[in-house]
Amino acid sequence: MSCQSSETSVGSQGPSSCYKLALTDHYQVLRELGEGHFSQVVLAGHLLTGAEVTVKVMPKTQGNVPVLPLPQRLMVLEHENVIQLFQVMETKHNIYMVMEHAGGGELQCYISAA
Repeated sequence: MSCQSSETSVGSQGPSSCYKLALTDHYQVLRELGEGHFSQVVLAGHLLTGAEVTVKVMPKTQGNVPVLPLPQRLMVLEHENVIQLFQVMETKHNIYMVMEHAGGGELQCYISAA
């Protein structure tokens, strides 16, 4: 991932191989934020409220299932210094983790600068 923020808007995207109906039924994908070794991260807007969220899209593999053994515990965790997990959706091929969006770039850029 790059440490520069991309401010270009991709616009509305329909369901593709990455964004299955499970995600696009509730969220509109706005743009890609980054890509790591195990997942892709996108900015999305909730269709009912308009709230911006970050969605981590992880393809299912033999090694990453289950990713979150107790997602309900993470969803009730509320602290000003912890990104809140709102929802976990699972399809046959992907796991979608919907989280609070915190602007300001990638955390890795702040850690490597310290």
